[in-house]
Amino acid sequence: MATATAETGAVGGERHFVLDGIDYDGYVAINDAIGEGRNVRVVYVDGRVTFLTASRRHEWLSRRLAELVKAVASATGIRWEDAGSATFRSRDHAVGVEGDETFYLGEHAELMRGSINIDLSSQPPPDIAIEVEVSHPADDALLVYGRLGVPEVWRFDVEDWTFSFCLRCEDGSYRSSNRGLALPWLETKDVLDQLRLAEALGADEWSIQLREWVRTTIVPRMTEG
Repeated sequence: MATATAETGAVGGERHFVLDGIDYDGYVAINDAIGEGRNVRVVYVDGRVTFLTASRRHEWLSRRLAELVKAVASATGIRWEDAGSATFRSRDHAVGVEGDETFYLGEHAELMRGSINIDLSSQPPPDIAIEVEVSHPADDALLVYGRLGVPEVWRFDVEDWTFSFCLRCEDGSYRSSNRGLALPWLETKDVLDQLRLAEALGADEWSIQLREWVRTTIVPRMTEG
């Protein structure tokens, strides 16, 4: 029998609601009824469905991280396609997730070019998923990503202002690293510094300086090896 527990996030008015004891078909029915393109994210793992709402701060920071991915990838000649907070789910693994932001890079970006929908039975998982934590930890989301084979998760805790590149291990767990796999010229300090600068300058001004920073700092790192 399904049980429900409701909890209210402590930061920025965000909330999450949890249903336990839900089978995969029940999750799919709930997820499809809600639909994409709304301000509710759904995570499903081990019979547990978590519904998450996002504050403006949450969305604002996740978009800055997404801009960072796109700026570095473009400047270093890596093709990218974004999948936003699209639903990634698998019956075989009985899991599902909608990330804050997700990206395909390189050959996978070519494969996923354009506005095609997600089908993990014939397509790869994203190369990077971004998780911003404001009122609720991303532990369940990482469990899902691990089972789906997502190689890299960018995890940012807003309250503690900490960031880590989470790299997938063979057993599906993640280990923290100072550098990522897909964009190895970026370091943890770079990301935190850029987020602080974005907070200080605002999105528009920061976006302008970001391109210059990538050109003068990241590209030379790539060429120097």
